[in-house]
Amino acid sequence: MTLQPPRSTDQAQRGLLALLPDGWAATRDPDDYEAALFRPLAAEFATIEASAFSMLPQIDPRHAPNLLPDWERMLGPDPCMASNPITDTATRGNLAYAKLTNAGTICAGYFERLALSVGETITITEFPASICGMSRCGDALNPPPGQCNILVTLPTTVVAKAICGVSTCGDSLGTFDHSVIECVIREGVPLFVTPYFSYTG
Repeated sequence: MTLQPPRSTDQAQRGLLALLPDGWAATRDPDDYEAALFRPLAAEFATIEASAFSMLPQIDPRHAPNLLPDWERMLGPDPCMASNPITDTATRGNLAYAKLTNAGTICAGYFERLALSVGETITITEFPASICGMSRCGDALNPPPGQCNILVTLPTTVVAKAICGVSTCGDSLGTFDHSVIECVIREGVPLFVTPYFSYTG
């Protein structure tokens, strides 16, 4: 189906005049007095249609600068946003889209792709269980519940480092921002999975 563009004021006025009953009292000439009475109403219809047309791309939260708060409200409270508020609209839109389209298939690749969508490159290492007859010589022993652990490797964003002569006793030797993906993974993994996070410089 081809989507019709919004009508101009002139087009909306002609559409309203076409709805008038047939007869000598009804005019179709937009310059007549009677037709001019419909002009303000036609202008409002044109404004509403143009506004609605411009909002159509926002059915996708990734492209919803105006409707993003409504998307987030509809999708429900996000504990990650509460603990680490995000002001970047693009990141918020990508996280809302991931929440909207999540069909319950949670795996390493899902989180890696989600991280890429918000500008993070991560690697997830899974630890399969050691099984007699299947494990080979040299494989690491990984007894239960070790196979339920995953290691998430993320890049480090250094915020501050200790500086000799500037830092004082009690200051941290270095700090960095925790990625929002850390919270997303903690909240999104199945209950039997324990994620561990490793930030590499």
